[in-house]
Amino acid sequence: MCNQERVTETENPVIRYRACEEWHTDPVLGRYCSYGILCEQLLSGDGWLQLQAVSDVTDSAVQAKALAAMMQQGELDPCQLLEVVEDYLIGGRVL
Repeated sequence: MCNQERVTETENPVIRYRACEEWHTDPVLGRYCSYGILCEQLLSGDGWLQLQAVSDVTDSAVQAKALAAMMQQGELDPCQLLEVVEDYLIGGRVL
């Protein structure tokens, strides 16, 4: 478990990981679509609070959704999000 401050409403906060579509503009590439990964915590009565986010992870919606699902299934600690994304980028595809 990482030593990171986290908003805690309960002893076991509800955390979710999801892929999000993003649009970027690059001087060389022009306008393009990519997908990032969001980590959010459910706050009772207040909706979802974004804890971590990594932008522009992949150009594949399928891969981004698979990566987010793997994080969700593995109950990843939010402070490990960046490390897992880096491993994904170094190692290649999730599927």
